[in-house]
Amino acid sequence: MQCLEFRQLKLTDPYINNQDANLHRDGCAACRAFEKEILGLDGSIQEALSVDVPEGIAAKILLN
Repeated sequence: MQCLEFRQLKLTDPYINNQDANLHRDGCAACRAFEKEILGLDGSIQEALSVDVPEGIAAKILLN
């Protein structure tokens, strides 16, 4: 596997467990760093999506 293939795969699914990808990552410092960055970004997105919606917000939106 080449770096471009690894990055495309990780952008498709950051948590994919692919033997070829894992072997490539283990031997490529740049792709290890890329994976770490992508997992961090995905974690930030998950955190942002888990914010509770304020009570009554739907009514306020409909009134405006």
